[in-house]
Amino acid sequence: MSPHQNKGAPVPFVTLPLPGPHLTRAGVASDAVLNVLVIDDTPEDRLAVRLALEVGGFALEEATDAKQGLKLARSSTLDCILLDDVLPDAKGLEVLESLRQPDGTLPCAVVMLTGAGTLDVATAAMKAGALDYLIKDRLDADMLRRAIGNAVRQFRLIEAQRVAERRNAQLAAIVAACDDAIISVGTDFVVQTWNAGAQRLFGYGEAEARGRRLSALIVPDVYEAESVAIHTTVVSGGTVLKEILRRHKDGRLVPVEINTSPILDSSGKVTGTSIIYRDISERRRAEEVRRALADSEARFQVTFENAPVGMAHVAPDGRWLRVNEALCRILGYAPDELTAKSFQDVTYSDDIAASVARVDQMRDGKIDRYDADKRYLRKDGTIVWARLTVSCVRKSDGSIDYLVTVVEDISARKYDEEELSKSEERFRSSLVHSPLPVLMYDDREQILAVSQSWLEKTGYSREELRRLEDWTSRAYGERSGEVLEYIRRIISTEPKAQPTELIVHTKDGRERLWNFVASALGTQSDGRRLFVSMAHDATEQKAHEEQIRLLMREVSHRAKNMLSLVQAIARQTAAREPEDFIGRFTERIQALAANQDLLVRNKWQGVDTEDLVRAQLAPFADLIGSRIAVHGPKLRLNAAAAQAVGLALHELATNAGKYGALSTDAGRVDVGWRIGGDIFAMSWTERDGPPVRPPERRGFGSTVIDSMAKRTVSGEVELDYAPSGLEWRLTCPAANALERQ
Repeated sequence: MSPHQNKGAPVPFVTLPLPGPHLTRAGVASDAVLNVLVIDDTPEDRLAVRLALEVGGFALEEATDAKQGLKLARSSTLDCILLDDVLPDAKGLEVLESLRQPDGTLPCAVVMLTGAGTLDVATAAMKAGALDYLIKDRLDADMLRRAIGNAVRQFRLIEAQRVAERRNAQLAAIVAACDDAIISVGTDFVVQTWNAGAQRLFGYGEAEARGRRLSALIVPDVYEAESVAIHTTVVSGGTVLKEILRRHKDGRLVPVEINTSPILDSSGKVTGTSIIYRDISERRRAEEVRRALADSEARFQVTFENAPVGMAHVAPDGRWLRVNEALCRILGYAPDELTAKSFQDVTYSDDIAASVARVDQMRDGKIDRYDADKRYLRKDGTIVWARLTVSCVRKSDGSIDYLVTVVEDISARKYDEEELSKSEERFRSSLVHSPLPVLMYDDREQILAVSQSWLEKTGYSREELRRLEDWTSRAYGERSGEVLEYIRRIISTEPKAQPTELIVHTKDGRERLWNFVASALGTQSDGRRLFVSMAHDATEQKAHEEQIRLLMREVSHRAKNMLSLVQAIARQTAAREPEDFIGRFTERIQALAANQDLLVRNKWQGVDTEDLVRAQLAPFADLIGSRIAVHGPKLRLNAAAAQAVGLALHELATNAGKYGALSTDAGRVDVGWRIGGDIFAMSWTERDGPPVRPPERRGFGSTVIDSMAKRTVSGEVELDYAPSGLEWRLTCPAANALERQ
């Protein structure tokens, strides 16, 4: 065959299909058309091919040289290439090599077209991958069509086999490298294959596992029945996907996900079971962590939203990111209003600089949290005091992500502290002007207040008595160290009342015998613990030694009781009624003094009940006999009962004058007492006054009216806040309340 140059464009055409079925790409009978490319430089040869394939079932493209043929081969989807062994720009074998894909295979079936006497070329082409060759001089149409059909069918079989081999190789590599356990068992449940993943998951090597029943290797006894059911399902052609427990070689149970499916032969018969076990321990742990995180987030959300104190997340620049309801209540803003502001916007102007400075310290990494008291401005313009606790949450690079802020409204506490401070000052003032020698000091041994009586009786000035050591060194001479240690023991143990008797040296050199009673008073607003020492000059009582001993015991006892009572009144009044401490404290001391006057006049031999009643009703003396009825037999109360009942009557009279029957022009009070058998009874009844309702809080007055009277005489107190008027009734054994005859 002599070569010819043909530079014309190829002329593709589709012939009418031949009668009968034709092969598809899969080699199955169909009417699909075969795409054929002929690469030949001889026009006559191309015409012969065109005429041979014109009968139908073929789509033809033509190329006149190797370059054009390779271009068409790469841009078209072909079933077969008819390749001339000699082309103007290359040999056929060279073109055949150029057709190869990166994996070394040809893109479609190739049939070589050779001349006569070129059997060596045809043989070389077949070795290079051509599936057939045709000698042009002997070519007829039927032979060409058969050659193309056979070559395409053979190529597809080869390609299918190659794909199957590739897939098998890939599958084998996947099975070998897979972390999952991939196991196959026969219908008898005996292990046939066991990959490396199975060895890692269950601890058995392939040699140990192959040939043994799977149930004997990894199925726990309690799961035996379930395992049989799974196997039965798969052998019947079904699949199973579920989570289950399997046993490791060392005996521990491993949570796995099992995915089983049947293995079928070419006829569709089940020959075994493919089982994939996936270790889900990490998944279980991750799920537990996710559940724990979800629970934690839910708990945090509930805690955040329902916290009794204000809580917020704040950006590093001060913007409120997230706020709870309590904070909104404290500051008076709605949540969306507050998150549109920064903390600087709602901070009292004098406190902004300090707050910003602390945040800057956090930003610089110097601190991670701080606590502070600061003032906020509510939406309505009022100031609210808050106790602030701020900590920062940092990013991985150390910068601040956000601040966690806890805000507690302490406005009431601040107000109470201010009032307490004022009350303490008033108490000091009353102590300084006390007719008794009284000295108040703290746990740092500082003398905080000393009464004028103390200074007058000793001759020392206030400037000379600043610390306890100043007093002990001047008043006790050689015993100064001993007395100072004694006082320090009082400070460390805080006894309720600590009496002692000491010789005191005055500034002018005289020696005086003083009885002291020392006791703890409580804690001051600045944290210092307070103590009080009350003294009584007993020097003159030494005139007669025996009388002095008796008198000193009596005075010590009475002074101790008196101090305890005064101390209780002072403490309770300061704690429960700080807003009117001086007035209430003075009234109660005066009531106590009235009782003492009666007891002193009667030489502590008891007090006539009517005298006691009239003494406590002295502010309303002009109403006795008209609006105040006082009646009862002549009875003498003992000293303890007189003190308790007298204070109770004082509180009742005070309450009646402020709020009860004696606060109006029409109210009436009935005070009566009686004795029946061994029982002493006393009552206070108010009528025609303002409507009565129980108090909203229990103050010291209520304690005196109820608990103190009841404890003193070991009796019972009934207190009825009837709308028509307050009624108070005391009953007790007569022996506990009355002076013995």
